[in-house]
Amino acid sequence: MAQRTLPLSELADIIRSKNAGPFRITFDILFSDPARYRLVRDSRALNRETVAKAYGSSPSEITSFYEVDMANAIKVTIGGKAIEVCCEECAQKLKEAHASATAARRA
Repeated sequence: MAQRTLPLSELADIIRSKNAGPFRITFDILFSDPARYRLVRDSRALNRETVAKAYGSSPSEITSFYEVDMANAIKVTIGGKAIEVCCEECAQKLKEAHASATAARRA
């Protein structure tokens, strides 16, 4: 029997995204039916590599990926501290600001 591929939107009840800081985005994928959740979880079709490919990034940019069995949910966070700057001067100022903020938090 041939396997049929279904879009995640047909299996999950809720797929939502939210900012998880200035350079991160988190996706909550929620299922009301435990059987559909287990189907997606056990298929391993949704993983760091497939999420990264879908968003044109590398698996290393998927900062968290975990399954929450008690909630029939999968949570994924993409992003990190990498940002694009216009020039070397701005990059240096950003590094200095980051170092200053880090030092202030430790004090």
